[in-house]
Amino acid sequence: MFIYVAISILLLSIIFLLVYLTREQEFNQLLKVLSIVVNIGFWLFMALRIVLLIVSVTKLQYTYILLLTVINEAVITMFFIFIYYSTLLLLKNLNNDIIFSYENCDYIKDISKQFFYLSITEISFGFVLSLIMIGTGGFEFVTNDSVFAFIVIGVVLQIISLILRKATEIHLENELTI
Repeated sequence: MFIYVAISILLLSIIFLLVYLTREQEFNQLLKVLSIVVNIGFWLFMALRIVLLIVSVTKLQYTYILLLTVINEAVITMFFIFIYYSTLLLLKNLNNDIIFSYENCDYIKDISKQFFYLSITEISFGFVLSLIMIGTGGFEFVTNDSVFAFIVIGVVLQIISLILRKATEIHLENELTI
C-alpha cells in the first residue's frame, strides 16, 4: 500500500512540475525534465512489464492463453521500445534547437503509428482471447480502455505532425526570403 502511495505522489509531483514549466514557458528546463522522465520512465516501465509478465506466467493455467499472453506482451513491449527510441531522437533534436524539421515531423508521425499499432494489437489480442474462451462458455469480447487511449493519442500525434510539417514548410520559405 505504501509503495502505491509513494509512486502516486512521485507521479503527481512530476506532472505538476511539467505543468508549471509549461505554464511558465521554461522551454529548456522542460526539455531537460522531459528527457530525464522519458529515460527513467522507460526503464521503470520495462521493469514493470517484466514483473507483470512473470506474474502472468505463474498465475495462468491454460498453456494457450499463457502463450498468447507472452506473445502479446512481447509485441506491446516492442512497440513501446520503438516509441521510446523515436521520443529520444525527437528530444535530442529539440534540445539542439532543431525544431522546424521534417525529421521531427517524421518522428512524431512514427510515434503516432506505434500507438495505432498498439491499439490494433490490443484489439486483436482481445478478439483471439474471446475466440479461445468460446470453449469455456461463450463469446465475450475482451479489451480495455487502453485501446481507446492509444487511438486518441495516435490521432492527436498525427494532427501535431501535420501542423509541424506545415509550420516547417512556412519556416523554410521564410528562411529563403531573407
